[in-house]
Amino acid sequence: WRREALADGRTGAVDPPGATWRDRPAVDRGDGVYLAGDRVAAPGVLSEVSFTSALPAVSLALGRDAL
Repeated sequence: WRREALADGRTGAVDPPGATWRDRPAVDRGDGVYLAGDRVAAPGVLSEVSFTSALPAVSLALGRDAL
């Protein structure tokens, strides 16, 4: 059994050429809004970004310096 797929022009959570993770939306959006996910300004690739952005988002939401 074999499956093939072609996703032309798709990159998933990879930054476009010339962009870095610092170009993504910040975790702290102000007014008590915090983002976590694979397209947020946090270092890492794919699921690493979700985890790395979740830590400061939760810390900020709880009013702590860091977890």
